[in-house]
Amino acid sequence: MISHDAFLVLCALIELGGEATKKQLTIAVENHVDKLVIDSCLEELIFACHICLYISLYKLINTKLISTYKNTNKIEAYIPQKNVQSMLAKTVRMSNPNYRAVVDGKRARYSPLHRYAEKHLSRQDVGKFWQEVMEMSEDERRDFNAKITRVVARSS
Repeated sequence: MISHDAFLVLCALIELGGEATKKQLTIAVENHVDKLVIDSCLEELIFACHICLYISLYKLINTKLISTYKNTNKIEAYIPQKNVQSMLAKTVRMSNPNYRAVVDGKRARYSPLHRYAEKHLSRQDVGKFWQEVMEMSEDERRDFNAKITRVVARSS
């Protein structure tokens, strides 16, 4: 069993064609593995008999790892990343009970008027507010809703 850092170094060695110097490996994994750990990772891989050292060149012993690594990358590349992200987003949203209630039609979505009434009006004034809103004509209500939307957007 090898560590995660050693596995990343091994993957970099496979991507470099099975042979690389320490400098090439350091450059290949510099974003993922600390430079101070690379020496211990290489020693760990030598001890696990995955690679061997010829003068200053690290070589891969098991060539089956190259074909296995390439096959796994093909399988992962086959799965569209957008689909995975959308599936994760949907599962997160669908697990929210408030979102589910809106989607199922059990509860109405909040409009800007609802948010304004909740935040800026006292409980005593809310009833009168909704009475006056209902008495407005369609054009007046649309204009009032647009103004309230701007007020709510500024206050958020």
